[in-house]
Amino acid sequence: MNILKVNFSDLNLFAKHYTQKFKYGGIFNKTEHKYHVGDKVFLIINIESNKHLFAMDTEVVFTSPHNSLSFANYTGFAFVQNEQNKKYKNDIEVLLGGLVKGLSIF
Repeated sequence: MNILKVNFSDLNLFAKHYTQKFKYGGIFNKTEHKYHVGDKVFLIINIESNKHLFAMDTEVVFTSPHNSLSFANYTGFAFVQNEQNKKYKNDIEVLLGGLVKGLSIF
């Protein structure tokens, strides 16, 4: 399994990458590593301004096309279905409050 740590400087930046489109939540993030749909990734999300750290199992559900100009190297990570991720999704959405609506770049 791959391990990826993603740092966000503040909640506004994290809110732009977070998505509710997946059942248990997820993020879209620019990556240098080439992932494939279906890859399992242990994702560590660090929100520096609030000192929040989330460590969770995810699955790659999207990779941007090689020739994409708008979203080059972006990967979609869906939080997998388990009790811990269900709790994290709730915690994240409470933390983000209304920021989730309208700020997402996806």
